[in-house]
Amino acid sequence: MWKQWLRVGVVSGLVLCGGWNVPVRGQQSGEPVGRWQFQISLNGITRTVEIAFKPAPEDAKSNTRGVANVFFSFEGNRSFPIVWKQLTSDTLNVSGEIEFPIGNVGRKTGTLVLKGKFTDPTTLTGDAVLISDIRDGKAPTGFATEVGTFSAKKSNR
Repeated sequence: MWKQWLRVGVVSGLVLCGGWNVPVRGQQSGEPVGRWQFQISLNGITRTVEIAFKPAPEDAKSNTRGVANVFFSFEGNRSFPIVWKQLTSDTLNVSGEIEFPIGNVGRKTGTLVLKGKFTDPTTLTGDAVLISDIRDGKAPTGFATEVGTFSAKKSNR
């Protein structure tokens, strides 16, 4: 039980406090609201997902925080809610529970954390971490973890 709370605390801390990202001068600022096509590579496997970022509620505008839905290109209308936070004008953190297919019948579930920077107003690149729901006593979080990268382009739709 304590390992599950540790996982929640680590993921929440990374998303809300900024974890990896240190703002760099000269980078582009961007507005995440809208639809984005993400290419997420974890352990050598690349998956394509669409994320539709919604604006933050009016009472939370000062926090630049919002919600989004993840739409999987391989499952059409299937979606999962996630949260996002724009830490600075050029950095964006995204986190939420997710489900990736394994072959025709299997599923890999866990918490996906994306931490990226805008390279221009319509392009994001950064690091990706998937903390799976599979227990692993040797892992620091107590769960199997995959680390990789992502790139994203804003969609015109």
